[in-house]
Amino acid sequence: MFCINKLKQLNIFEQLGELKDLRKKQPVGFTKLLADNFDIKSFIPESFTQKYYTDLGRDRKYNLSSVLSPLIIMQIFHIPTTVLLNLFLIFSTEIREFCSCKPQY
Repeated sequence: MFCINKLKQLNIFEQLGELKDLRKKQPVGFTKLLADNFDIKSFIPESFTQKYYTDLGRDRKYNLSSVLSPLIIMQIFHIPTTVLLNLFLIFSTEIREFCSCKPQY
């Protein structure tokens, strides 16, 4: 027999609320979830990527996604300064892996 009470409709506000709770209560789990399911390269416009990689007389040490992902982390976790962000990157392997802060040569 069909019972409507057993079905639950997905609600975007509930999902966002759960993500906010996860961010506050389990930041490591949230970072892993972000790393597994968020592809930053798909959000960067091609024209911006081309401008970033145009030759300005020097090589780029870091790729574009590893430059933008720490800025996203700053906004998500409300990190006020880049000095504090550097401390997060030094002490958190999960955030460092998400940001892929390895130089490219």
